[in-house]
Amino acid sequence: MMRKVSVVVAFVPLLVTIWVLQYLPDSVPMHYDLAGNIDRWGSRNESLVMPIIIIFVALMFSFIVKHYENVLMDETDEKKIKSILTNIKVINITSLVTAVGMGIIHLTSIYGAYARANEGGLLLEIEEGRASCISLGIIFFILGNYIPKTRMNYVIGVKTSWSMYNDNTWRKSNLIGGITFAIAGVLTIITGFVADASKSGILMVSYVMIASVISVIYSWKVYKDELRLKKGE
Repeated sequence: MMRKVSVVVAFVPLLVTIWVLQYLPDSVPMHYDLAGNIDRWGSRNESLVMPIIIIFVALMFSFIVKHYENVLMDETDEKKIKSILTNIKVINITSLVTAVGMGIIHLTSIYGAYARANEGGLLLEIEEGRASCISLGIIFFILGNYIPKTRMNYVIGVKTSWSMYNDNTWRKSNLIGGITFAIAGVLTIITGFVADASKSGILMVSYVMIASVISVIYSWKVYKDELRLKKGE
């Protein structure tokens, strides 16, 4: 059910954009510099690119979930069934949160493009930057809370050769990965409220990079610890 809901939600930005296009001039703002100033104008039809990407991402997640559901039908091992069900739940949540978050970012951008094109002002860049930053921060925070619940898979979580060594290294690696990603989300949300557009994007990327580096390094550490335990047996 949630798989279908995510796909339906993903189509909302496209439908709204198609409706808004009739009110946009032929040329609208398409890109902004770090200070929030318009540095590229383009055809209003380019506004359809992001909604199509959102739909593609939702469909990709839907196909992955469908694959897991097909595997589940032939699985008899209770442990594997539990793992598959857990991963299906997390992937569905990831798909829905991503569709909603990306949709909000896109619709905020469309609103800004409409306002500038029709009023000739440049007064909404910071608000748009903040909306995007806060939306992404919420996505990071929610996903960070669900990453530790995953079982070993190739779709969601901290996926390194070290974390995927066994169930124990996966669990420990993704616990820290989830915590650091959630913290990055909180910091991104705060940044969206207090920083201007030129700083919020840079800081957001910095938070995610730091969280990723910590997660990878920790996965290496727990892998080494696991090897030492095996040698000591």
